[in-house]
Amino acid sequence: MKSFQWPLRAFLFVCLLQVVSCTKTIDTVNNDSISLETSNDATVANEFSNCKLRRIYHDLVVYDFIFSDTMKVYGLFSYNTAGNPFSLLYRDLQGAHHVNFPSYHFFYDNQQRLREMRLSYYEGSRVSQIHRYGYNSSNVIIADTAITPDDGGNDDITVSTLTYDSLGRIIKESIKNIHTAYGPLRPTRNPTYTYDSRGNLAVAGWRSSWYDTKVSFLRSHPLFMFIMRNYSRNNPWNLNSQGQKYNSRGLPLSIKIGNDIFFETVNIEKIVYDCQ
Repeated sequence: MKSFQWPLRAFLFVCLLQVVSCTKTIDTVNNDSISLETSNDATVANEFSNCKLRRIYHDLVVYDFIFSDTMKVYGLFSYNTAGNPFSLLYRDLQGAHHVNFPSYHFFYDNQQRLREMRLSYYEGSRVSQIHRYGYNSSNVIIADTAITPDDGGNDDITVSTLTYDSLGRIIKESIKNIHTAYGPLRPTRNPTYTYDSRGNLAVAGWRSSWYDTKVSFLRSHPLFMFIMRNYSRNNPWNLNSQGQKYNSRGLPLSIKIGNDIFFETVNIEKIVYDCQ
């Protein structure tokens, strides 16, 4: 089941125009299903395609040996000339690069297919992880190779093989560790991803009725849905978050304690779009 985990994956241009019934699980070796209370009486908002996600603001809790402190940070998204995400860079409120969060850079081929995603620190000088993608004859990503570089050249390598449903959503992975410098190979994992009748991802401990009826902010670009392995049509609605606000396009202006991690956080205090 999805339980506040963040699988780093990458990209697929898919437009999801229908809703089907299902549920999701993520586990290590087995695929124990979870039940999902379904609410069918909510209206699903229309799709949108012309609002780019620009900034996300959230808190960072910094721990010391004696005390902890909270500081504000934001992630700044940039896009290439084709409108595809180019980078995500974290900054403090003074605009300085924040070393506690990785930078994300996305690389495309001449067909604008995502070929690589890199996570790095210290303004890109220290690469912490690389994802490379393989496509089938229909230009759909079917392989995600994650590489954790080792200074001695003994990289950790894991290959994910992806399975999709008829709506172009990932519903299963086979994640195999094929090389490691850190001891024995890790067991193969087979997480599954499924959806309720409204088209929202099943997450352990999260009811279907706890989603709102607005367009999910993840749908501002297919890359975000793919990275998160989350093709939900709507946004998680935290019962403790009163007065949730949206922009004129129906996109949320914050996600107060969501049910999934989005680029390092489950609590987005403020979301800025270019159609604000």
